[in-house]
Amino acid sequence: MCLLYHKMCAILSSVDTLLTAYNRSISEVFSNTIFREILVANRPGWSASNPSIARGPDGYRFTIRSSNYVLDASETSYYTKEGVIETINYVGQMDKNLRVTGLDRIYTALVEGPILYPWVLGVEDCRIWWDIENDIWKTSGSYRQHRSDGVTTIAVDSLDGALVVKREVLTGNNPDQFEKNWMPTGRGNDFLRGPWGNEMQLRGSSEAVPIGDDYYGVLHYVTYDTGRRYWHCFSKFNSSGGLLGISEPFYFINPGVEFANGMTVWQDNFVVTFSNRDERALMVRVPISDVMDSI
Repeated sequence: MCLLYHKMCAILSSVDTLLTAYNRSISEVFSNTIFREILVANRPGWSASNPSIARGPDGYRFTIRSSNYVLDASETSYYTKEGVIETINYVGQMDKNLRVTGLDRIYTALVEGPILYPWVLGVEDCRIWWDIENDIWKTSGSYRQHRSDGVTTIAVDSLDGALVVKREVLTGNNPDQFEKNWMPTGRGNDFLRGPWGNEMQLRGSSEAVPIGDDYYGVLHYVTYDTGRRYWHCFSKFNSSGGLLGISEPFYFINPGVEFANGMTVWQDNFVVTFSNRDERALMVRVPISDVMDSI
């Protein structure tokens, strides 16, 4: 483990100390950071958030989550007119310059069963990846409508274009434990699952991107001392999913509800896709060499 990881673990018991020591934006941590908004047309009153991105043999694809809820001013509570949180997901294509060239709603009619938990509908926080073992695009995300108790499991969907042709529902070792934010490695249904650390409880955010014999990705954790604040860090893993090191934590645009949901390689950069306040879809690119030097 790197020295920064041990140092952060040692001080996390004091949130005030953590925020004093580490309270910088990604642009302050990585001076060569470049932002871009992912502009898509979505339904009036519905958000465009939590994007993910991946590279496959036919170029780049991405997903966008669109939901019917809004955050209140405190960023701690959700509000919907219908009383039900509903998610619709879209899959799109990007050109070699990461410009959006197409977007289609993901259709799940072939794989949907009875709705046993009607209060949270749809697959949340989808991550897309090219499954190199099965030569197919897949997504994975949190799924709960299939259980009467609403316990969150992981739905892995195989795509034919924008149509889900197969769904596999995965649980952890304890099928009654909430599962979220598994990091797909691109090899079948292999995931890095976390959490990592004892005090820190770092959890998955992006896909796990293979480089050489290791994986790179983005992890997150949340603090609540001055409202709900998400912090992210670049991370390095060995082939077994063991955490080898992390960068200094950061926020993206402003402290609060932000969530990184995807990462890929573009030219000599890592591209991270994230949302701000669950209502904007953005991407940021950081030179790979800068990230590796920080871990």
